[in-house]
Amino acid sequence: MIKYIYILLIIIIVPTSTSALVALSDHEMDDVTAQTGISIILPDIDFGVSMTRLSLTDKDGVSGYPNPAYLVVDNIDHATFGNFNLATKIAMGDTVAHKIGVDPSSIYGTGMKPLDLDVGTDSNGTFINIGLPKMQLYTGDFDDVHIRVADNQLGTNGTDIAYFSLPGLYFEGMGGNIQLRPAGNTGNGGIDVKITDTPFYLYNEKLIIRDADPMTTAGQDSLELNQYYLHDGNKNPFILRNGHFSLNVGRENNRNWLKIIAHEWEGDLYANLGEMKWCGEQFGRWEIGRIIQYENAHTYISGHSMGLDMEIAARFKIENIYYIYGSGANDYNNSHMLHIAQNFSGDARYPSSWSFSGNLLIGDLANNRPATLDFGSDGSSNMLALNLPIKGSLGIESVQLGGTDFGPVLISGMDIKYLKLYIPHR
Repeated sequence: MIKYIYILLIIIIVPTSTSALVALSDHEMDDVTAQTGISIILPDIDFGVSMTRLSLTDKDGVSGYPNPAYLVVDNIDHATFGNFNLATKIAMGDTVAHKIGVDPSSIYGTGMKPLDLDVGTDSNGTFINIGLPKMQLYTGDFDDVHIRVADNQLGTNGTDIAYFSLPGLYFEGMGGNIQLRPAGNTGNGGIDVKITDTPFYLYNEKLIIRDADPMTTAGQDSLELNQYYLHDGNKNPFILRNGHFSLNVGRENNRNWLKIIAHEWEGDLYANLGEMKWCGEQFGRWEIGRIIQYENAHTYISGHSMGLDMEIAARFKIENIYYIYGSGANDYNNSHMLHIAQNFSGDARYPSSWSFSGNLLIGDLANNRPATLDFGSDGSSNMLALNLPIKGSLGIESVQLGGTDFGPVLISGMDIKYLKLYIPHR
């Protein structure tokens, strides 16, 4: 794997036609420096991407709907991605910090930061080291994109599930470091990624999910989630202090699986939702944090005939989930110290005795019960089907409603072997 990465870097850095080589002036080389590696100051890179539709095929259908069907994301020919700015000064008036009321100059600084590339060797072998530049990536206007299940790839004669709009999704990075190396610790090849001291914001101005029923009154047919962003608890960028991930293909239960593993994730992560609207009515705002993800979460993906099989495994602790629905002193609900895991021990009455371990599972490969996604048609109607087996425990140390503490809530030893969802319903 590593030699192919080297070859790719050579293709990028070295001109592909030797007959076109010309001498570069000192001025032209001002933005490139090299000692043990290479540093590049890049100009703005702007690009746009557009497409008409995206289709996912299931040729063998689902129980009761045996004909082939397609999951179609349509009406996206006018949606665009835009303005990917790499290693440049980010415009202060158009930043996440500015939008959430923080002085941008205190977050981003005023200078440029180069893209640094190095190759090194340590006790674990050879790696590529990437020093990240400042960067900003945001989407254009995704407006009224359709999601439907249909009996043909073009999406005609389909059943609309929902429409959604996503204007103004921002990702901003202020540097950091990434190491890439072969995933030798897995025994299955692939790639291993370590991310250290990497600050970033993720901000979404608005997400609208709208009812596909044309008979629903306009303005009373949608869920709106506005001003959603990730931060460190003080509206500063979230800093991923240590992140360790791997991507590879491996064997489980005599089948091949794409494996995405989060071995480590260390950082103070908080999430805010500035406004929630349901059918045009304001339903308050949310503040969530601190969110702690424990080691060795994973997602496995494979296939059965033409459908998808999955297992998602993770363990979390969330210190507070605030739902603020008014301006009064007690106009809030708070779930304090929420635990999501597989195993529980302790006395249910006394949270001080609680102990959690293992990953909650959605899908259970060890018992041959993966989560599944299928869609099919019976010639006159279309169906999307999910099966989500769940195995684990959920505990909340303190549930406060309207300022009153109602004590702990605990669900332990869940083993839901089948949880089938049909959309649209039969």
